[in-house]
Amino acid sequence: MKILIFSMFIFATLSLTAVFGDESEKPSAHQLYVDSIEFLKNGEDEHAIELLEKAVEIDPDLAPAWNALGLVYMGRGGYEEDAINAFKRSLELLPDQPDAYANLGIIYASGEKDFVAAEDYLKKAIALQPDNIRAQFGMAWVLLWHKKDGKRAEDAFQVVLERNPQNVMAQYGLGMAYLAQENRAMALKSISTLRYLHRDDLAVNLESTMQPRAQNNSPETTFEPSGSDDFNLGSF
Repeated sequence: MKILIFSMFIFATLSLTAVFGDESEKPSAHQLYVDSIEFLKNGEDEHAIELLEKAVEIDPDLAPAWNALGLVYMGRGGYEEDAINAFKRSLELLPDQPDAYANLGIIYASGEKDFVAAEDYLKKAIALQPDNIRAQFGMAWVLLWHKKDGKRAEDAFQVVLERNPQNVMAQYGLGMAYLAQENRAMALKSISTLRYLHRDDLAVNLESTMQPRAQNNSPETTFEPSGSDDFNLGSF
């Protein structure tokens, strides 16, 4: 019966609503996974990593634990390869996870700078779930930096902002998409919105990008998975 319940959890929801206990003294892999989520919710990443690594050691086939581990690694600098391996392992065990594909796309578009792989993973995520905000967010950056398509990037960022107007990195990307189309008026609107959201740093960066190229000595702007809480949060 326990095996049946565990199987239903893996293949049906991957949610945190069902909690299964282990009556033995040593916690099960699943219980370690559930406990790790509580640590993550409280911002205690180090404890979460310890539990998740132990969970996948006990049960290497626990797909939700691999996905959660990938998300934790994703938010830590220098752990891109670990995050990639964790997400890929999760997808081997449970292929139809749009968020896992989206996260891989985001990593390849940011840390790895492999836009071809990024676009492939993001397309898979969108095919599984067209309104997946993380996938749309990652695709917007690919369209902007790799495809040089400001209009399509603008549309993708707008999809994200319709669902989450407070996503500052999407607002910043929208401003960059306007600049790619030489629409300075709308870019100024994005700058005003960023200041309203208390992100003067991003507003200043956009303003710098608007300066004539000869006067703009700042490095090319990009994005990283750690750039925004909205960017980092995914499903477990």
